[in-house]
Amino acid sequence: MALVNLVTSLLATSIIFIVLGFWAATSGHACVEKGVSKLMKLIDKGVLPQDAKPPENILLQPPLDYLDWISSLPRHLQDQVVHFSPSCSIKEQKEKFMEGPGLAFAAFSQVVSLFPASSLWAILFFLMLAVTELSTLIRILEGIVVPSQNSIFRNYPQLLSVVCLGGFLGSFVFTSRPGSYIMSLFDDRLVPLTLITIVAFQNVALAWIYGAKRFREEISSELGHFLWSFFTFLLCYVTLPGLLALLIICLIQLYQRVPPYYIAWNSSVTQEVKQPYPQNTLGWVTFLSILTLLPIPVHPLYQWWHLQDHIASERFEKPLSKKMPLAPIKHFAWPKHRLVKSNFKMQEGNSESSLKVFSLTLDKGPDVVPLRQSNLPSIVSTKTGVSKFFLQRTG
Repeated sequence: MALVNLVTSLLATSIIFIVLGFWAATSGHACVEKGVSKLMKLIDKGVLPQDAKPPENILLQPPLDYLDWISSLPRHLQDQVVHFSPSCSIKEQKEKFMEGPGLAFAAFSQVVSLFPASSLWAILFFLMLAVTELSTLIRILEGIVVPSQNSIFRNYPQLLSVVCLGGFLGSFVFTSRPGSYIMSLFDDRLVPLTLITIVAFQNVALAWIYGAKRFREEISSELGHFLWSFFTFLLCYVTLPGLLALLIICLIQLYQRVPPYYIAWNSSVTQEVKQPYPQNTLGWVTFLSILTLLPIPVHPLYQWWHLQDHIASERFEKPLSKKMPLAPIKHFAWPKHRLVKSNFKMQEGNSESSLKVFSLTLDKGPDVVPLRQSNLPSIVSTKTGVSKFFLQRTG
């Protein structure tokens, strides 16, 4: 499984870099086409003079020739062309959508539209996103529903439906008008901190409380062969320090002096600007992060509380369990004469059954009817000395 995950990660990483390389190679020419088209419209409207008209063969030249043409213009025309032309800097374009969900939805969509047979690649890209998100969703549901049903909600078989319905209704927040900003806020502020904290607690519970060696032995028994002995060292002394370092970095970025911001479109200046998040939004994010981490201390307290109730109930019921016998136990008096040894060499099942039946009837006292007539044939059929003796005593 680890090898499959490694190969999948390497394959996905290589595809991402191939696509981004294709985008970097083609984005310059697309930006030049956009800039030339905008300049021609401004010249037709009379905003720019005819001297600002690009050369006719500029689209057939490399993007660097377009920059050289802008540099050759007079100073006043150069400032006007630069002001009205879109920025073709790869660094500035990368900052717009190369982080978070923009990498999957903006960058890849733009690159796929430039591929040959773009319709086919768009369908494959959509199917890839659907399969990836469904697999992630199934893993999240398994991590939530299975432990909850095994520990707390054992009598609620509809828990899976409730969780799916809650997730579906909660997803409408991200499809609203400010949904992209909320998703970016969750991706930057909420998810990294809570995810690293939960994984760090899991590592502590598994490696230091449950025991890394015992966990390694159980995994080895399931696989049928021993794991690498260095596995326990990695689990105890490498994974946890790495998680703690990531947690410290997240806390530093979360509580740094620079206020968190998001990129929004400002229609008054017709460009994207950085806007700080409102304080109430950050308060909601803090509340949701605490709510997400709340099951970590709540579940041990829940188990401890029920354990204390169980111990208290056992202490309360312990004196009541000591009941005195209602009647004294009567011991059976064996005969004084010796029994013949050959009589005891019969089958053990018949003799044991007869002993159980008659010992129960004799212990009940003389007022109880000793035997039923239906039991006599099976007892007489044994023809043992013990059975004959019992028949004489009870007859």
